[in-house]
Amino acid sequence: MEIEKQPKEKHLMEMWSMTRREISKLRKDLKNEEDADAIADMEQDLRQLRKRKAEYANQLGMNENV
Repeated sequence: MEIEKQPKEKHLMEMWSMTRREISKLRKDLKNEEDADAIADMEQDLRQLRKRKAEYANQLGMNENV
């Protein structure tokens, strides 16, 4: 059972890290955006990414705040 758990944890950690990078990139892009509709879309994307990151963290047993 422990053998099966390791690949899942590795996958979750990779997904958590990827989501974290996406959040960082989106934050940088948001700083340079001037279009109100684009800003609203990007803010919605950020909320969804933060939620996803918190879900991955929860599955990994990390203490992550949404």
